Amino acid sequence: MRYLFFLLFLSSTIFSFSQESVIRCKVIDAQTFEPLESVIVKDSTNPNKITFSNKNGEFVVKSNNPSTYYISILGYETYVLRTNQQEHKYKILLMRI
Repeated sequence: MRYLFFLLFLSSTIFSFSQESVIRCKVIDAQTFEPLESVIVKDSTNPNKITFSNKNGEFVVKSNNPSTYYISILGYETYVLRTNQQEHKYKILLMRI
């Protein structure tokens, strides 16, 4: 019986650590505070995984652990976003070159 409870506890602990985090971001121009559409978001661990911001400058990515994302659009400096497991919402200001 103890063995069964231990296995249940262990499996629930492993499951809770392996859950995906949903990261929500909004990208805006640092001077005009207007949202930026079609911003490219690349995952550093998987360069083939690309996301784009919508017309409101928003994008959503899923991550299993803290990650690094490169956020770029033509005419602006590239922003490096390092996520953690505590924060799930970010507002990103991009500076014009």
